[in-house]
Amino acid sequence: MSQAVTAGLERAAAVSGRAPDREPDHDAKVTEDGLVELVIEDAAWHAALPDITTVAGVAVRAALAGADVSTAGREITVLACDDTRIAELNATFRGKTAPTNVLSWPTFDLAPGAPGGRPPQPPVAEGPLGDIAIALGTTAREAENAGIALKDHCLHLILHATLHLLGYDHQTDTDAALMERIETDALASLGLPDPYDRGEAGTARRD
Repeated sequence: MSQAVTAGLERAAAVSGRAPDREPDHDAKVTEDGLVELVIEDAAWHAALPDITTVAGVAVRAALAGADVSTAGREITVLACDDTRIAELNATFRGKTAPTNVLSWPTFDLAPGAPGGRPPQPPVAEGPLGDIAIALGTTAREAENAGIALKDHCLHLILHATLHLLGYDHQTDTDAALMERIETDALASLGLPDPYDRGEAGTARRD
């Protein structure tokens, strides 16, 4: 396992206060700008979405732009896994035994000062922002049920998870409204429709 991936899992453990349960076999790819390291643990991703590394990079950049956070010197690790692995992570870090679509572990504990407000900028100008895991099985089923392309759904979920790394959340209606507005504006800039307007499965209120 690469040093970058090991560091990513250690950061996730530090945020949660728990140790990761096992080390994945992996195929690690990095975007040209070094912003995203995509760790493909489930080989089925290669056939399902061969350009998942590019998709992850586009999603992360769109999220950072929407949150007015510079990409310079930033790093995010994305683990592309299966439902079994994400169910293990969900149980370890959240106490929930079922698989989910996407999980995120922020490096910084960022939160808005008041409901509906924007979180503060990360406290340091460079370095890791956190880690994301996305499961192929759940994500593919949601995309099929919603009648949308797997690529588009992955892009939305990784964008959504990146905003969580930046302190955005949806625990209150006002926080959710801000987060959803940033997501929909970012997706629109990429030529994609509003996923909340069309009732897309697996969006903010489910994770």
